[in-house]
Amino acid sequence: MGFDGIKNKSASMGKKPMSAFLKVNKYENPQTVLDLISHICTSGMDLSVRDEFTPYRDKCSQLEEDYSKINTREAENPFVDASINDLTESCAAPFAMMPVYLDHSGFSDAINVAVGGGYSSGKSSFLNNITGIGAVLPTGIEPVSMINTYISFSDKVTMLIVSGKNCKGHVVKLNREVLDCIQHSSKSKIYVSSVLDELYVNVPVSKEREHLKGLVFIDTPGYNNSDNANKENGKKYIDTAFDALTYSDALFWCIDAEAGTISQRDIEMLNQLIDYNDGNYPFVIVFNKMDKKPNNDLIKILQSAENVCKSKLKIQPIDIIGFSSIGESAIYSLKNKQKATTRGGVMKVFASILYKMKDGFSNTRSVSYWTNRLAYCFDNEIKVCDSLLADLEKQRKELAKKKADAFSNKTNSKNVTLIDARFPHIKEVLIDSYDEILTSRDSIVNLYRKAIGGWSRSLDREVEWAKITGFFSDASKLDRQHKNSIKEYNRVIDAVNELDELQYWTTDSRREDLDFIENAIEYMDLVNSGTQDSLKEDYDNTVSSKETISIYKSFLQKKKQEIVHIFTTCCENAIKKNEKRLRALQNIKEEEETDVFSAIANDNMNRFLDCFSNGVDLTKCNSQGYSPLTYVAKNSNNAMMKFLIDHEVDLSLKDKNGYNALETAAIYHCQDICELLINADKGLLMESQSLTKLAANDRFENWISNF
Repeated sequence: MGFDGIKNKSASMGKKPMSAFLKVNKYENPQTVLDLISHICTSGMDLSVRDEFTPYRDKCSQLEEDYSKINTREAENPFVDASINDLTESCAAPFAMMPVYLDHSGFSDAINVAVGGGYSSGKSSFLNNITGIGAVLPTGIEPVSMINTYISFSDKVTMLIVSGKNCKGHVVKLNREVLDCIQHSSKSKIYVSSVLDELYVNVPVSKEREHLKGLVFIDTPGYNNSDNANKENGKKYIDTAFDALTYSDALFWCIDAEAGTISQRDIEMLNQLIDYNDGNYPFVIVFNKMDKKPNNDLIKILQSAENVCKSKLKIQPIDIIGFSSIGESAIYSLKNKQKATTRGGVMKVFASILYKMKDGFSNTRSVSYWTNRLAYCFDNEIKVCDSLLADLEKQRKELAKKKADAFSNKTNSKNVTLIDARFPHIKEVLIDSYDEILTSRDSIVNLYRKAIGGWSRSLDREVEWAKITGFFSDASKLDRQHKNSIKEYNRVIDAVNELDELQYWTTDSRREDLDFIENAIEYMDLVNSGTQDSLKEDYDNTVSSKETISIYKSFLQKKKQEIVHIFTTCCENAIKKNEKRLRALQNIKEEEETDVFSAIANDNMNRFLDCFSNGVDLTKCNSQGYSPLTYVAKNSNNAMMKFLIDHEVDLSLKDKNGYNALETAAIYHCQDICELLINADKGLLMESQSLTKLAANDRFENWISNF
């Protein structure tokens, strides 16, 4: 009988059919899970690429220090200080992002495509199906995706590799079965997700999967399962999901077709992701489980969803599709009005959707993207430097002209200063000497007045004498001369009197005027001197700023080459390390397969459970004729027998020796095994031969009689 078809029924006992082929996830056993957790936590295989970027981080953090070494000028420049801070922040971005991208994918230039949606929307089933990896990811009605899982397709691997990152950031190789225990429904009740941060599944690219090359699919938890933090890692599902979605370039958003529409919470989540990606986020809405809906209903659902998207979403999806994982799977594209029901057809439609996604964005995960971005940051600052230098040169020329004009005014200032130096002499002439002149004027006027008076009296006597003596023939001429003298005298007196009325003839007035002139000269000298100083200071500052910016520009040109080069080198080293990691993971030998009989003989429960991970034929016997069931009974292994009973195997199966497990236990006086078997299936007492006879032991006969 084949493994899949072996059944054994007991109609007389009315028992339900039980399989003689048992396949069980070994991580149902708490001890096995604890061993796995220990393996994960103690892994020393630190192959994370973050350390490869340390030289780049150090170089970026030293930007300000390196600039200070070449700029010996003491004066600070606000632009330079702000620019260096901005550059440091810009350079920090690739250091924060690239190691994460490379850890997720194992290679550069990866495109991250997330599969998101609500709880039980069929995300894992959809991903298993469209990628062709089979039932690698756990599925079920309970929330199963507890950890963000990254599935990458590359020609760098030749076999499917499952690995994870533990809480120390170390990478540990895992097996497929571990994926099944990272879920709420784990029977062990011991949660592996508490010690794993991320899971990586590396898949080799085949001809059938050629369109998947360079893609990384991210399986995320249902964002709407609970608003409370889960007990495995303390994070909310929505936080865990959103963390992964922010690292994605594109998205498949899954909705259960039974819901019939897009919920408001779906809309809010999608718009949030659109905003996070600045409106450049290609996505496809997937209505899963379309087999539950008639074709007409499904098309109506997709059309209704399209209308909701047009009215509520900030950007529109690439496509809205219906999908079913049942059987060979099926897909329906609303945009192309295309349906496919064969594996090949589904892959063709899916491939066309992926190509549309790739056309919808630039790859921000590539080395070239970040090198170009770094170069742009430096080039932009260099461009700003050029603009500042042009403005400063213009300002320098304007100040040079003003300075020249001010120098011309300084000549006048020198003249003013010269006048100011001779001012005491001028003051002496205008005040003291002028006062002496005025005093002499008054003396002269008095003398003139006396002379005129004497001349008038003398003339009067002569006229009188002439009249008496008759000496002059004509006295009228003499009289005219006298009158003219008097007239001239009066004119002089009038002029003097008029001068006395003018204020500058007074000493106080002249002193006030001289004080005013003196103050004006001092002010002019001060102004001219201050203008010169101010212009000189402005000019010197402009020249200094220009020199500083020129030094900084040269610094930027040099650092651009250094930063871009060291980043490229770090990326190359990180990619090499990733390849080394993949080779190392592929070269880790799987635990040698253990024959179930060897595990039983050595009482090795872990190896025993390992055997059931691949399945065990309970009818297959060893060279001694024992089946796995009877061999457990012979070796009196209670834990192993309890495991078989808990999984409802057919306990009545006989081995080549003709005995079932209860009979074998009786032969070897294994009372504990007998008790376990009888309590599990009392029908075995009726089906078995005489146990007391088989035991051939009075003590055993007395014991078995209790049943």
